[in-house]
Amino acid sequence: MKNSKENIKKRRDELIVFLSTQEYSTISELSERFNVSEMTIRRDCQILKNMNIITQHQNKLYYIDKSNDTDHHQQNIMNNKISRTAANYVKDEQMLFINSSSVAIHSLNYLSDKQFTLLTNNISAIDFKRNPKSTYLLSGGEISFERNIMTGDLAYDSFNNIQADIAIIGCSGISLDKGLSTSKIYEARINQKIIENANQVILVTDYSKLGKSSNFKIANLSQIDIIITDNFSDPTLIKEIEDLGITVVQLD
Repeated sequence: MKNSKENIKKRRDELIVFLSTQEYSTISELSERFNVSEMTIRRDCQILKNMNIITQHQNKLYYIDKSNDTDHHQQNIMNNKISRTAANYVKDEQMLFINSSSVAIHSLNYLSDKQFTLLTNNISAIDFKRNPKSTYLLSGGEISFERNIMTGDLAYDSFNNIQADIAIIGCSGISLDKGLSTSKIYEARINQKIIENANQVILVTDYSKLGKSSNFKIANLSQIDIIITDNFSDPTLIKEIEDLGITVVQLD
């Protein structure tokens, strides 16, 4: 059968082998090489990205060589801890927002035992195991294939029309004076609405983004309730954040 599980697995295995021999490749090149649609290759690559086998920068896809990438492996372990801890704050029957952050969306890995309603603009949500009694809503909007997310007025309106009990979000930069920021202008407005319409906001981040700022402001730091991060951040900065009334959870 053309789309059997065996054929899909075989294609993805061959995709991994091919990418491991290349400096990088693109969706169009892979589509032509494997004689499948670009949508099929995007779906394959998203699965491999979720498994931390490949990564993407702009439109270029790279194989992650774990044989000499101990730091990357350790960061993945920490990111999973951060995602798991964020998931612990979600309760049954709640309305949950998740934004475009990869660490935020991975919290779904640890929510299959809970029943909730999710609204997200992150298309990767469909790749995670879920409780059949949970409801997943995609915001709609213009698809950014580079980021595998939805943006634009339709996505914004979806978050504008719903009030959430809790939101799990990530961003590009967090600083005391400039607040939360992102490098993508089309994400800033949506993230602003997610924060505005959530009763509790949890920010997931590693130490590298604390004390940094990016191009487009999302919100003031005081609008965040909980920050979940690793234990590598500057203790002075952590204390200043806590002095704003924000709970900071640092993981070992």
